Amino acid sequence: MKSHVSALIAIVALTSSIAFAASKGHKHGKGHVAHQHGFGKLNLITEGNKLTAQFEFPSESIYGFEYEPTSEADKKKREDGGEKLKASIETIIILDAKLGCKFENSKLNLHVTEDHQEAESATKPQSSNEPKTKAKKRAEHSETHAEFVAQCTSPLAGTTVNFGFTKAFPKLKRVKVQVVSGDKQTGAEILKDKGAVVL
Repeated sequence: MKSHVSALIAIVALTSSIAFAASKGHKHGKGHVAHQHGFGKLNLITEGNKLTAQFEFPSESIYGFEYEPTSEADKKKREDGGEKLKASIETIIILDAKLGCKFENSKLNLHVTEDHQEAESATKPQSSNEPKTKAKKRAEHSETHAEFVAQCTSPLAGTTVNFGFTKAFPKLKRVKVQVVSGDKQTGAEILKDKGAVVL
């Protein structure tokens, strides 16, 4: 019971630290944190032999755009991006093969929107000659959120995780990784797949 409560406290603290870090970034306007293309976040939470990976990536880095698709071609690009993410998980999060881990996708949302429309219009006035649909696409931001759970045959504590974000998705250059392992919290910024974390 005590370890469960400690894990909950650690997760809440992790969420708070991410929100605080985001609040220090450049802002479009009051209450709006800047949306950064090529920058994503990953939370890694371990419980014994179980690893939960929570992703927040710019949709543009995953399937090439961030607006809500209306054409069949764009809908297919979005779905293909999601399938690629699921198929590439073991090369994005690289664990020691001896751990015997098997990932399963538990959640996937390919279009999580951010309300930047008002801020964008304040800094980028719409041209009188620009179609409204084009202006809306330019202003809209969205993210791809996903969660994967790995069940392993050996304990994960103390093991090293490497990454292949950019190899799988070349537009994804920089990822902030946060780790919660028992009572321990650590993190690292992975730039073009260089760097690792210890669980």
